[in-house]
Amino acid sequence: MVVSTGMKNEPLSPQQIDEYLAHSVNNGTEILRSRQAGCFFCESLFSAKEIHDWDSQSNSLTAVCPRCGMHSVIGDASGLPLDEEILHEVRKARFTDDYISLHADIAVRYCQNYLNGLVCHNPMNEALFVRYCDILADLQHQGSALILGNFYEGLFDGAPYKDDVKAMEYYKMVMEYNAGACYCYAVQLWKGTAGKYKCKEGLKMLREMARAGMEPAIEYLNSIGQKY
Repeated sequence: MVVSTGMKNEPLSPQQIDEYLAHSVNNGTEILRSRQAGCFFCESLFSAKEIHDWDSQSNSLTAVCPRCGMHSVIGDASGLPLDEEILHEVRKARFTDDYISLHADIAVRYCQNYLNGLVCHNPMNEALFVRYCDILADLQHQGSALILGNFYEGLFDGAPYKDDVKAMEYYKMVMEYNAGACYCYAVQLWKGTAGKYKCKEGLKMLREMARAGMEPAIEYLNSIGQKY
């Protein structure tokens, strides 16, 4: 098990950051020769023996972090120092919001891993999940706005609190071209989240969706005793 020394390191230079990044790809052989490893995405330190998943591309292997499922692992066979402070510094240098905006696939992969239970649900990872979904929603990534709506509606484990108003905001972002978000938005209207005066509007939307053959809308109307 890797243990931080607790001593403050000198700031890493851009060249040193690049060296850490270089050792996080095509590192199969290096990881297998390592005793200890660390991930600069989730900033975890662990035994290299915990690594069992690999991403294989171009006949090479890249280690997948056992804690967060990301490709950001470095082994001590690299010869590079590893502690929590260094991992944090590499992460800050690499995964800026601008970088994530340009490499949305990283955010998508992390959010999927979080929802699939491959990432430990702790406050730091939860905050990162919400932040990345926000970035993706701003990029008009349909699935992310729907995911955040479901998250704040309490449909996923790990939500910090239930916030139907915030859920509606995310559903509204994509409801024009996402039937699932439109359905969820209508349910919230019917429940009175936007005020009792909006309930009839939600019921009207649900009936229109049910008449169009949407099964969730049909089932929901049946469950609340409403005809369509």
